[in-house]
Amino acid sequence: MGLAPSLVQAHAAFAGAGDFYAGALHPLTSPEHIMLLLALGMLAGQNERHRCSFLIALFPAAVLVGALVVQYWPAPQSMFVINVCTVIGAGILLAAGRPLPRSVLGLFAAFAGITFGMANGSALEGNMLPAAFFAGIVGVAFLALAYLMAVGDALLQLRQGWISIGMRVAGSWTIAIGVLVLSLAGRQWLPA
Repeated sequence: MGLAPSLVQAHAAFAGAGDFYAGALHPLTSPEHIMLLLALGMLAGQNERHRCSFLIALFPAAVLVGALVVQYWPAPQSMFVINVCTVIGAGILLAAGRPLPRSVLGLFAAFAGITFGMANGSALEGNMLPAAFFAGIVGVAFLALAYLMAVGDALLQLRQGWISIGMRVAGSWTIAIGVLVLSLAGRQWLPA
């Protein structure tokens, strides 16, 4: 039962680094989290910074909600698959290269933020201060999205055709990497 809640077996969150830094470093240890931050930041930049500035507040708020939710309800056993599928979704939107309605961007960023928060919030260990750990996770989400959105928008303002093509290609690579990760992860579920 892939979507049924179960215990999550997360890796240890940087013992000795301090609770804030453990939270800040945790999202940077999983490729699916890094890929999501990169793809979402480029997607926001592709849709113009002035149209997507609300995502700078929405995404970190959704991350916090996800981190809090997982403290009361266990994350689904399929959280990894959900996160990789979210990365693939961001890659599809980025590869399409079309301006998206703000509502679509907002809904996608909210969903991505909640799942990102749940996956990272589940790494909180019993002796850590939740407020500091969550502040680290939310801080990384905010900074990554803000910087990547600004870089993507600034690059597209150069009005060079190859830059927009490059962003679309990055979206297609994101899709390919996500599908590859899912196929390799799926091998563990096949009978021996």
